[in-house]
Amino acid sequence: MGRSIKNNDTLFPYPGGKSGVADQVWSALGHVKHYIEPFCGSAAVLFKNPHETQLEVINDINFYVANFWRALKHQPEALYREQDYPISQIDMDARHRHLTESKIVEKLRADLLDPLWPGNAKLAGWWVWGQCAAINRWCKTEGPYGSIPSLGNGGRGMWRLSWRKKDVKKHILNVARRLRNVRILHGNWARCLNLNYGTNDEGSVGVFLDPPYKGFEFMYSEIEYVASEVEAWCRSVEDNPQVRIVLCGHVGDYELPGWSTKRWKRNSSTFAGSTKTQDRECLWFSPHCLKPKTLKSPWAGRQRQKRKTK
Repeated sequence: MGRSIKNNDTLFPYPGGKSGVADQVWSALGHVKHYIEPFCGSAAVLFKNPHETQLEVINDINFYVANFWRALKHQPEALYREQDYPISQIDMDARHRHLTESKIVEKLRADLLDPLWPGNAKLAGWWVWGQCAAINRWCKTEGPYGSIPSLGNGGRGMWRLSWRKKDVKKHILNVARRLRNVRILHGNWARCLNLNYGTNDEGSVGVFLDPPYKGFEFMYSEIEYVASEVEAWCRSVEDNPQVRIVLCGHVGDYELPGWSTKRWKRNSSTFAGSTKTQDRECLWFSPHCLKPKTLKSPWAGRQRQKRKTK
C-alpha cells in the first residue's frame, strides 16, 4: 500500500535519482489504484507516494538493486548489520572483487528469478555500503575497485543518515515495513507493465518511467538502450483515459504530441560529476495526467532563499 515515508531519505545514491521532483510526479499521477515503476533505482518516487495504493510494482534490471530491495524487504536486520562497516579502501577493493566475481553474479541472477527468494543480505549490505562510499564504477567491472572512496562530502545515502545523527537501523526497518506489500521484480522493464488490475473497473494506473537517458546509458552497470521502446509503448497506451504516465528524460529526447512538459534544473551535478546537463532535465506528462495548478521547479524555493540572503 502507498503512503510516503516520513522524513524519507534515499538509502543510496543512484544515477539520475528523482527525489527532487517526486512531489510533482505524484501531483500529476494523483490517487491511482495501481502504481508501476519499471526503472526503480533508489525508488525515491515510490517512497514519496502520499496515497493508499492497492498495488505497487517496482522493477530494475540491475540485479544488485533488485537484490537490495528484496533483502531489505525480507531481512532488514541482517542487511543493516552487513552495511554497518567503516569505509576502507582495501575493503572496497576486496568487496568489489567479490561482488563482481562471475560465479557470484551468475548465482545472484538465477536466485532472483525465484519470486519467493528473500534476497542475499550479505551481498546487499556490501553493495549498498560501497554504493554510498564509492566515487564511480562500483560493481561495473570485474576485479578490484581501484579508486579511493569519495572524499568530497560528509557522506551519501546511509552514511549521510549517520552523519546527520539519524537512527539508521530504525530508518531501514521503517523502509522494510513500507515495502511489505510492494511487488519487487528483476528483469526487462516491460515485464511489469500489466495494466489490467488498475483498468478493469473505475480505477486508474500510474506509471513512472525513468529509463537510462539517451547517450548516458554507460552510467549504469546494466547498459540498456530502451528509450525508443519506452517512447513506442507510451504512444500505444496514451489514449487510455485510465492510464497516467510521467516520463523522464533530457529536452529533445522524445517526440510525444499532445503530452505536456516541464523543464527543471538539477540542483547538483550528475552521479558522474558532470554539470553539463543540469538544466536539460524534462518531465513529460501523458494526456490523461491530472493538471496541477502549478508545476514549480523543485529548486525554485531554494534559489529564492539564496537571493534573499545575499
